[in-house]
Amino acid sequence: MGYLNVDLSALEKLPPPGTLRVQASLLAAAGMGFAESVKDTAGKWQALEGLYETPHKHLVLNALAAPAHQATGLAESTDSVAAAIRSFADAVDTIRAATNSLRSDIAAADRQLGAILEEPVPGIGDDFSNSLIRYQWDFEDRASKLASDYQEARDVCLKALSAVGRASTDVNSYYGSNRLDLLSHEAERLHRLALSPDAAPEDVQAYYNQLAGMDAGRYREFAADYPEAAVLPPRVGLAAEHQAAFWHSLSPEQQAALAESLPAVAGNTEGVPYTVRAAANTAVLALVMKPAWRATEEQRRSYAAIEESLEKTGSKAADRSLISFDPAEPPLAAVAIGNMDTATSITANISGMGSSTQDMGGAVRVAENLYNEQRRLGADPAVLAWIGYDAPDMPPSTEVLFSDKARTGGAKLATVIDGFYYTRGAENPPFISVTAHSYGTTTAAYALSQTENTIDSLVFYGSAGIDPEAAESAADLKVRSGEVYATLGRADKVAPAGQLGSNFGDPRVTPTSETWGAKVFSSEPAVVDGRELLGNGGHGGEGSTVGAGITETEKGRGYLDPDTASLRHIAAASSGSGERIGLIPEAETDAALGRLADRGSAVYYAPGRAVDSVQDGAAAFADAAQASVNRAADAVQGGLMFATDTLQEQHLRDVSPFRNPLNPLVDGLQGIALEKTDALQEQFNNAMDGAQSTVDTIIDAHQKAADEYFKRKWRAFEFVAGKLVALQGSD
Repeated sequence: MGYLNVDLSALEKLPPPGTLRVQASLLAAAGMGFAESVKDTAGKWQALEGLYETPHKHLVLNALAAPAHQATGLAESTDSVAAAIRSFADAVDTIRAATNSLRSDIAAADRQLGAILEEPVPGIGDDFSNSLIRYQWDFEDRASKLASDYQEARDVCLKALSAVGRASTDVNSYYGSNRLDLLSHEAERLHRLALSPDAAPEDVQAYYNQLAGMDAGRYREFAADYPEAAVLPPRVGLAAEHQAAFWHSLSPEQQAALAESLPAVAGNTEGVPYTVRAAANTAVLALVMKPAWRATEEQRRSYAAIEESLEKTGSKAADRSLISFDPAEPPLAAVAIGNMDTATSITANISGMGSSTQDMGGAVRVAENLYNEQRRLGADPAVLAWIGYDAPDMPPSTEVLFSDKARTGGAKLATVIDGFYYTRGAENPPFISVTAHSYGTTTAAYALSQTENTIDSLVFYGSAGIDPEAAESAADLKVRSGEVYATLGRADKVAPAGQLGSNFGDPRVTPTSETWGAKVFSSEPAVVDGRELLGNGGHGGEGSTVGAGITETEKGRGYLDPDTASLRHIAAASSGSGERIGLIPEAETDAALGRLADRGSAVYYAPGRAVDSVQDGAAAFADAAQASVNRAADAVQGGLMFATDTLQEQHLRDVSPFRNPLNPLVDGLQGIALEKTDALQEQFNNAMDGAQSTVDTIIDAHQKAADEYFKRKWRAFEFVAGKLVALQGSD
């Protein structure tokens, strides 16, 4: 492993430009060949003129005129597509060359860093750390720019392709009962629009409205003609109220037909009974598991993991059901433990950084642990393992430092939470709670800043931090007063790192501090109700490592592992038994970080404060010197005036009515002397002020340089420490 760690994953699988150009040429040739064939057929059709005589002869002979014209339009469209693909290939060529150059530069920089370390030169550590940071930041910027250039080129190509319209709208999607099925054709158009990247909630509403206007029998015909509608649900959030209104606007016959023929719609619409949703989503999962369904290897791994997670672990284990499922990229899903339609308490457990449906089994296992512990406390629960958003990747990705994915995921989660009330009924809803882990806490905070309903309880564990944009304190969230809980294990070193690291992205605050307003509880070993419970052993919800390192979690000591204090307290808080939890002022880590921050602040600002003290002392000395000189000058002026006045009174008396002729001369000399002493006094004061200002400027400049030096050294320390953690985690 080299000294530099630059993420080039976005540039690893660029499409081969040569293949793109070949396919573009084949496409253009195919379009031209098709147009020529249609024109040739139209010409031969016109040759029937001498053989066909009827009153409507011209209608028959001109029947192929429109197809010939449309075929020409198709050829022009394929030419446009081919040109867009060729331009994309040129851009990929440039990006590939720049990427290869970047790889060479990284390798050369690694060699140079190694050479620096090998040279026994005093102060070499400074050279190494400064060079390391300079190279790292420069190469990361270049890699980010190349990834952005590739995405921009791809977007330009896709935009050009999407701008190519159909040559004709004469051919519709389905013919039945001797007439065009215009309803299916419009539903297909609206479904595609609802699935587009720039779709809006209004587009989803338009699709729902179209479905509501179709007869029950039409759903089967639509799905047969356009199978994607049966599998892919819209990803844009539509308010739970409007989703439920759509479902309840359907007749029982329409509801049954929709669930059978368009399971993607029934399976992902709020307001639909959860048993109906589970059956529909299971049907979709079976469809995409078939080899005929086009999917990437990553998607198929997710499908397999979701299918496996639905299998019960024993005869006495709770039922598992697929409450939501979107098989697109990346696949998203939510699996429930228990009966969501009858449970008296429902908990949504929100996964965090690095979570994906490829590890759906792990998310379901910890959800089942929470379910079992809630039952132990007397609840009749259902727990939802929710991976319904695209979570940020693990480091070295920097996605976790920003709140973008939390905002997007939070909007989707808000709809799910409100859906609990619209599905179960707002008049007598179950106890609703949310438990969230890691970056899932950031996402949950965004969700609970915008829900229509106020939930009963919220628990944050191992939080990556809460964005003040979502909530500046616990009181800002849509949670019953006094029912926001938080915990952070002493062994969890990842969560505080995420909170601190967010200062380089979207700054976040810890919910386990004394000032944020949550009820904080410990995750350390405890004896509760006669049970000896284990303490937290790291950041994970589930521990799997014996002798865990800094970034790992000790086996059996994850936040939601059985027989841990954290699981017991999280279960109590999320099922309405929060009064059974012992509280602490703040997490031990927060207290330690606070003390460290105070000491660090004292050390960091000590040089500046010392310099400020020197400046204050120098200023006081200069002011005292100026005051002393001013007093002396005033004394000289006073003595001079006294002497001249005495001279005039005693020896140069006026003889009335005549004034002594020497008095004007003495007055003039007295005025000149006073002016000179005033000028000397002002000159001295200006000199002292100038000297003081110059000294302050010099000191401030050196103080600023010292501050910058300490900042660089601190960043170097942070970066090298991060490298050491990464190296330890990879062993």
